[in-house]
Amino acid sequence: MLETIFQRAHHLRRLRANPLGVILDQYVEYLIARGHTTDVVHQYPRAAEHYGPWLGTRHPVVRADDLTRASGRLFLHEHLATCSCPTRFRRDLINCRAAINHLLRMLDARDPRRCSSSPTPHDPLLSEYERFLRRTCGLAGHTCGYRLRYARLFLEGRFGAGPPRIEDLRPADVQDYFRRAAARLSAGSVAVLACSPRRLFRFLTLSHGLDPVVEGVVPTAPQWPQDRSPESLTEEELRAVLGRFDDRTATGRRDLAMIRCMSDLGLRVSEVIELTLDDIDWRHGVVTIRGGEGRRDRLLPLPAPLGRVVAAYLRDGRPSSADRHLFLRHPVLVGTPVTHDTIRGAFRRAHAAATGKIGSVGTHVLRHTAAARMRASGHSLKGIADVLGHRSVDTTAIYIKLDVAALRDVALPWPGGGD
Repeated sequence: MLETIFQRAHHLRRLRANPLGVILDQYVEYLIARGHTTDVVHQYPRAAEHYGPWLGTRHPVVRADDLTRASGRLFLHEHLATCSCPTRFRRDLINCRAAINHLLRMLDARDPRRCSSSPTPHDPLLSEYERFLRRTCGLAGHTCGYRLRYARLFLEGRFGAGPPRIEDLRPADVQDYFRRAAARLSAGSVAVLACSPRRLFRFLTLSHGLDPVVEGVVPTAPQWPQDRSPESLTEEELRAVLGRFDDRTATGRRDLAMIRCMSDLGLRVSEVIELTLDDIDWRHGVVTIRGGEGRRDRLLPLPAPLGRVVAAYLRDGRPSSADRHLFLRHPVLVGTPVTHDTIRGAFRRAHAAATGKIGSVGTHVLRHTAAARMRASGHSLKGIADVLGHRSVDTTAIYIKLDVAALRDVALPWPGGGD
């Protein structure tokens, strides 16, 4: 496989003589299968070959098990800075780090044992908790992931490496945990921090006989949902952002369609990711949104402008793939579903180019923009709530504040006159 990329005989001899020679052959195949450009496939093995001789100074025979993230960090952050190797290897940190990270991912994918961590006494309880979150609470995988992470941190902090003894949990344990974890957090961050343990204690109360008093001591940070207006884009800003996508390219057509799904229909990032080819009913002009809050599906009309950009992407942009997801990645990992980072990155780049604002901006601003546009068009709060998938109209009430014109019409005159 190396011969397909490296034509010069001395390059091939050097790569094959490297302690990672056999692995580098597999590495090139892996990079090509991922869809990397020829230039990248040429650069990464040359950057990774520096890693081989360094490992050779530490191990008599270099094996795949010697390629670990710990050794990779040592190589990147200690060896590269003071490298005096006689061979003219690549020494730039960015390329070497990317090359080694991909190399380790390839080895992890081919040998799952490399990724498997040692079982802990907390695993059975956490597995039961995960089933509770998914089946009983109906939470999405992304939400389950971070709640499980916080639950593990709490259990390990309280019980260490020993088995979790639920009957030993006391209110003081919860207070100590939040005293340590929330010392430097804002009220909003404390509320996020408290959400996961509170759900864990509720599960333990229902399923393992935990004293309900323990859940009751989880702090409740004061929050006023109506104290700030949600950020949204003006019509001019939205047009400028949408105009930054190059619809002459496949990725530009895809990114434009994804962003318009959020600005026209108010979809969440997770909902855009889960869209499939089967969810669009072109004959009736509707789209089914699956897996919203509480795992409730909803049927929405497909606006004509959005339908046109999606159709353009499907006709001339979407990679050929057996995967039924609507939006796919290309060129790297071509034919696989887009990720949260794919969508967020596309929006942030377009927003920065359109507004000149370099600071981080979340995709939720598009959801707020969709709600503000619906409200300005005269839609009722109940209608907006149905489109956005809100369980309660109270959640949607915050968007009233975005309708400045309507608020001006109902405003009472100031006592004493004046404008």
